[in-house]
Amino acid sequence: HQQRYADDAQLLDYCRRSANPVGRILLHLGHAATPTTCTLSDHICTGLQLANFCQDMARDAAIGRIYVPQSRWAAHGVSEAMILARQPCEGLQALLAQWVETARDHLLAGQSLPRLLPAWLARDVRLFVGGGLAVCTAIARQGYDVWTRRPQVSRWTQLRLLCTCCLPYRGVASR
Repeated sequence: HQQRYADDAQLLDYCRRSANPVGRILLHLGHAATPTTCTLSDHICTGLQLANFCQDMARDAAIGRIYVPQSRWAAHGVSEAMILARQPCEGLQALLAQWVETARDHLLAGQSLPRLLPAWLARDVRLFVGGGLAVCTAIARQGYDVWTRRPQVSRWTQLRLLCTCCLPYRGVASR
C-alpha cells in the first residue's frame, strides 16, 4: 500500500520482501541455496525490480505511485509534482539515469551466480540478468525519457539473449 519511499534503504527493504524471495525460492528448488548464492540472487532480484520501476516510472506516476526514493530528488531539482506530471525534463532524466545505474549495479553484482547453479537454472538466471541489463540499456538509448514512450527491449535483442543463454557460460558483459 506504500506509494512513496523516503530513501534507498526503505525501497531496498521493499525489494527484500517482494522481489528477493522469488529468487530464493528458485534457489531452493534447484538445491542451490547457500549464503553466497542467496546474496547474489538478492542483487539480481533487486536489480530486476529497480529496472522495472525505472522502465515504468511514468505508468506508476499515472496511478500515484513513486518508487524513486525522495532522498534522490533534491540533487536533480526534482519535486513530487514534476514526477506526477509525467513530462520529460533534464532533472527527471538525470534522476532516472542515476537510478538506472543503481539497477545496473545490482544486476552486475549478482552476475556470477550462474556459475554456482545447475545448468538448467543457470540458463534462466543468465536470461534474467541479460534482460534486466537490456531494459537498462533501452532506457539509456532513449535518453532516459520514459515519459514519451515506454522503453522496450527489441525482438532482436530478446532473440540474442535467448541464444546467448544456450551457450556455455562466459559471464555477463559488465557494461
